Amino acid sequence: MNIKTIRCPVCKHSKILKKFLGRSTITGYVCKKEKESINQPVFDIKINFCLNCNVLFQSHVKGAEKILKNIYKNHQIIFRNSKFYKNYYQKLIKIIKSSLNIKKKNKVIEIGANDGSFLKTLSLKIKASFFAVESSKIIKKNFPKNIILLNNFFNLQLANKIKKRYGSMDYIIVRHVLEHIKNPINFFKLLKKISNLETMMLIEVPYLVSIFKFKRFENISYSHLIHYNIKSMILLANSCGFFIIKYKLVKTDGGSIVFFLKKTKKKNSLSVIPKLEHKRNFLFMFNKFCKLFFQSKKNFDNFIKKNSKGKRTIGFGAGAKGQFLIHMYNMKKYMQYVIDETKFYCNKFIPGTNIKIINLKKALKMRESLIINLAPTHYTQIQDKIGTKHKLYDLINN
Repeated sequence: MNIKTIRCPVCKHSKILKKFLGRSTITGYVCKKEKESINQPVFDIKINFCLNCNVLFQSHVKGAEKILKNIYKNHQIIFRNSKFYKNYYQKLIKIIKSSLNIKKKNKVIEIGANDGSFLKTLSLKIKASFFAVESSKIIKKNFPKNIILLNNFFNLQLANKIKKRYGSMDYIIVRHVLEHIKNPINFFKLLKKISNLETMMLIEVPYLVSIFKFKRFENISYSHLIHYNIKSMILLANSCGFFIIKYKLVKTDGGSIVFFLKKTKKKNSLSVIPKLEHKRNFLFMFNKFCKLFFQSKKNFDNFIKKNSKGKRTIGFGAGAKGQFLIHMYNMKKYMQYVIDETKFYCNKFIPGTNIKIINLKKALKMRESLIINLAPTHYTQIQDKIGTKHKLYDLINN
């Protein structure tokens, strides 16, 4: 029997701790019909912790890549008018203006630009030539006209096309994309192709310390393939010919980190890594996180057994993270509906279940309901929406 050694996708070490979390569908899409939903494939979800660079990554799931590619190709834009994201854009633009000297003659590209709303907002504050790479075919119709759209996956063919047609980029922005990339070293090589020695790069990812510290269980769904810290990002960047100039912690997505990088042979000293990220501390955080995750599942089971008699159990939040929590906490045994205000989701189903997605107005008409928060970073906003008549159960802090 051939046993394949698991190696870290960042530093290639084989000293790995493994943990089985449960079973789930690949999350981030919805099904039109109940029968279609029930027949969706369910996979073992296993996380791995590298004892060398302290990165957290998913075990490869056979068949998942095709599903993820289809999700990204048909991604629906749901955050365009979100107040939360508008505030996030303004704060990030302040960081960019204070850290990067973007001029009118410069070329700025965003990899994974979604609907282009961030670049559009940036273009109102800074004058430059803007480019966007986005795989979703749905966004093309309403994409901002002042931004050149490259509507495809960022691969070698597209990187060569960009270099040949537009030349090297002066600034590269990668927001909450790197955690979705299976092979980060290859991805950095593609970034290198469209850059030169003067190119500056901004990369924003969820910060692994914040995930552990604030118990962001929903963040470890399979679509998030790798979770980074400062040490792992230094090792990744330096191995690919980039130097980290500085980094800044931000509150996005329950706690993220923004890195500023430059293309150079110079390497970062690992002495800049904070004490919190030292091997012993990180190992303690990982073990504690796993322990709290399984304890949280037990707490939820006990809560449901005590409080669900004669009541409907309803979730709030049908996005990828909410779907992941439904499967990890085995909520399909108890839950009948999930509330979501995204019009595209309404009357569809959570993959792998018979749970129907309904709007808030319909849910609030249902009496005697338990409402479970499936979007932990938006607890306050959701509690305000459902009002004082309904108590919102918080998976993270119960």
